[in-house]
This record gives sequence, C-alpha cells and structure tokens, in this order.
Amino acid sequence: MKRDTFNLGFATLLNAFSYAADRLSPETQEIYWQDLKDIPDKRFQAGVDWCRHHSEFFPSIAKLGAACFAGNENWHEDIVKHKRLEFQRRMKQIAPPMREEQRRENQRRVAEIANSLGKKLDANK
Repeated sequence: MKRDTFNLGFATLLNAFSYAADRLSPETQEIYWQDLKDIPDKRFQAGVDWCRHHSEFFPSIAKLGAACFAGNENWHEDIVKHKRLEFQRRMKQIAPPMREEQRRENQRRVAEIANSLGKKLDANK
C-alpha cells in the first residue's frame, strides 16, 4: 500500500480510539507500517473501517491484518501468495516463455556442464 493510505488509516484508528494516541509512539506506528505495508490499499481501508466499527480497543497488528482479509487469521500467507503471483506476472511481461527448442538447448547445456563438473571432481579424487 501507499504510505499515505497507511497514515490516513492509522490516524483514523487513533481518532476512533482516542485513548491510544497517548500510548502509541512513532516507533509503534513504524512497526505497524512495516508489518502491514504489503496489504493492498483497498483491503487496508476496509480493515480500518471494520476495526473502527467492531473493535472495543485499538487493534493489534494481527487483528488489523485479519480484518483486512475478512477475518482470515492467516492473512500473511495471502500476502506471500499475492507477492508470488505478482512476481510471476511481472516475469511473464519481462521474459516471454521460451520456445521448445530453446528449452531443449538449455537442458543440453546444463547436462554438458554437469557432466564436465562430474569429470573434474572425479579427476581431483
């Protein structure tokens, strides 16, 4: 998410739970940012809204993260999956899939190198 989105959401929670403003330091806000920054903007905004309406106390990182993912307590796994899919999507844009003959040539080269290394290791024994 964008830092501005996080800052606005965090400020919203501080205003909703006014007692927390005195208890939370800038370092605490930075820890929340570091742990939550990979959540998409819209999900974070939805999680902030949910916590504001349904929580009695300022949410922990775990509770806020789960609220962003509809109560899924394993939300961090969703983020890892999202990052992996985003990486794969970008790689497809950068490097188009290899043609079959390119794939075979690469496999042949790898086999030659492995064979060559095997012979060198045997010679050094």
